[in-house]
Amino acid sequence: MTAIFLREFHSYFISPVGYVYLAAFYILAGYQFAVMILSGQADISAEFSFLYTVILLLTPILTMRLMSEDRKQKTDPILFSAPVTLNGIVAGKYFAAVVVYVIGVLVTLVHAVAISPYAEINWMIFWGNMAGIIFTGMAGIALFMFISSQTENQIIAAIGGFAAMILVISLNSIAGIISIEPLKKLLYGVSFYSRYYNMTMGIFSVSDIFFFVSFAAVFFFLTTRVLEKRRWGGNVRYGALATVITVLGIVLVIAANVTAGQLTEKFGLSVDLTADKRYAISKDTIEYIKKLDKEVKITVLVDEESMASGSNYIVQAYQNLLQYRRHSDKIKLEFVDLIDNPTFVSKYEDLELGSYDIIVEQGERKEVLSFGELYGYDESGSRIVSSKVDQMVTNALVMVTSDEKSVVSVLTGYGDVKPEDLSDLLVSNRFEVQEQSLLTEEINPDATTAVLYGPQSDLNEGSIEKLSKWLDNDGEQGKNLMVFLDPNVTELPNLTELLEEWGIALLDGYAFEANSNLYYEQAFYPIAQYANMDYASDMKQTDLTIMALCRPVDVLFEEKDNYKTSVLLQFSPYSGTMELGQTKLSKEDVTGDVKGMVLSTHSYYGSDVTSSNIIVSGSALAFSGSLVSGSTFANADYILGVFKKISSMEAGLNIVPKNLSVPTHTMTGARTSGYVWTFMVGLPVVVLIFAAFVWIRRRHR
Repeated sequence: MTAIFLREFHSYFISPVGYVYLAAFYILAGYQFAVMILSGQADISAEFSFLYTVILLLTPILTMRLMSEDRKQKTDPILFSAPVTLNGIVAGKYFAAVVVYVIGVLVTLVHAVAISPYAEINWMIFWGNMAGIIFTGMAGIALFMFISSQTENQIIAAIGGFAAMILVISLNSIAGIISIEPLKKLLYGVSFYSRYYNMTMGIFSVSDIFFFVSFAAVFFFLTTRVLEKRRWGGNVRYGALATVITVLGIVLVIAANVTAGQLTEKFGLSVDLTADKRYAISKDTIEYIKKLDKEVKITVLVDEESMASGSNYIVQAYQNLLQYRRHSDKIKLEFVDLIDNPTFVSKYEDLELGSYDIIVEQGERKEVLSFGELYGYDESGSRIVSSKVDQMVTNALVMVTSDEKSVVSVLTGYGDVKPEDLSDLLVSNRFEVQEQSLLTEEINPDATTAVLYGPQSDLNEGSIEKLSKWLDNDGEQGKNLMVFLDPNVTELPNLTELLEEWGIALLDGYAFEANSNLYYEQAFYPIAQYANMDYASDMKQTDLTIMALCRPVDVLFEEKDNYKTSVLLQFSPYSGTMELGQTKLSKEDVTGDVKGMVLSTHSYYGSDVTSSNIIVSGSALAFSGSLVSGSTFANADYILGVFKKISSMEAGLNIVPKNLSVPTHTMTGARTSGYVWTFMVGLPVVVLIFAAFVWIRRRHR
């Protein structure tokens, strides 16, 4: 086998074939790398996704002469008489092509190493991608080698390889338009597409690897059978025996792949290579669904294969949904294609349903999640940056199975900014959020928490009286008021008086950090320090909560007349306050001991102790937009913990979005241009120059 391998490997580089293949591969890989870095991104997985089609279309160049050349040159009888088994002959030729293929693929490692000083590379995902592209290529090479063994003409072998690959690439599309379910499943089952793309997205599955290995083994076996038949001169009896063996082998491989797929889904025989485990549901969710004592059905209105092989966002949702079924035998997960089942929606006449919607139901109780609700978006609303699948589905499960709820009333009427992102976070974590006008309505007595978010004008005396009455709750108390301030609005005398009664002072200006390590992008986006760990029990000091444009708040007293105050968030000794309109900072402005969020508790001490709370955040902006809907910072985690603490809700289901943002690099324009020319032009040209040198040298021997 070694001699065969060395002969074949050497032949690639004494002829143009190996050089042409490598140059073409380097040009196309370099092109995708250039597109990526010119757009400011550093997502190496995107390059591997692009290379899926490239490798399948280029690989026939490597294999077109593997078997056909010996047949054309009439040297195959010499091979058959050599002291090497047929398996050894096929293996030597096969691994020679595989090694040349891997030499081409390794350019992606060069790309990753080149960009790594300027971007955060997830090397686990990279090596998963590398394994995926190698296994996919090995399966393709085995198929092309078999095609090459059928003819002595290299051109026909190449054309046959290209035709086979176009078919392989198109299998998913063909399956999508076929209505015969068994045939559709068969085509999806032998398609490379979803299995390879799982690896590029960081899902390393035992069943996917087994598929590629077994696929390669089948065509390796078939190639040896072709050579065996040729050696025996087409003996009919032997040919019949070979056919039986071949059919049995293929049946066994299909059965083994079906079994591997079932075992992988049942026992979770896959590895999530992403840094934040985006394809797994949270431990809190797992613990919750394992305790379910009611049967729940989750219906996804799209066929399963479309989800399994969709975009990275859809696949992420699909993988999360599979986890629910895997971790609880009480949850039934179904996929329904509305195209094939147009009458399905008639069962839910009271609901507006569309493709990719998710219905969570238990008995007569139903919750519907639209596809758009499953994700968080950037400021423009055009690009997905986070996944809320875990949040939304678990919340829906709770809604249809649990009688427990905590009502939050968002109070309006004073030009308030609507806390849409904060409300979404609360709704996603078992809170019932409602909106009420403080001017015209009484505060809902069933609400445990009221939110006053960024009031743009002062509250009138009637509204203050409503708040005080609601907080007292006829002496029963048990209510909570959350106030989020806009630092640009300073004239709030009535609200200020109420808060001062509770021991909370509102200061003017903006909190800032003088230490550049303690703020995000600008000094007025300081990083908060957790002053009271009772309200940050699940937080670490390394979790960054950004108090963007924060009005300083303070405590007037620690304990007085049944009121007790404490600081929840504060800033470092390098913090200070900048007055509105101030343009320059000085050392005198750095005072330290600046607070960003405080709590006051009022208690009655009778036979039963009852308490109500007011919490004031100096920043409303800190709990809006990407600061609370994304996963880069801990703002969502923190404020959710605060709401649960004051609402006495069951702790543990702090489900926050998973980061889906695309990594970026920090290269200069000059360096980016240098990399573009080096990898898209320079490297392929070097390979072609070396090929020309070898060709000229051989010609003049």
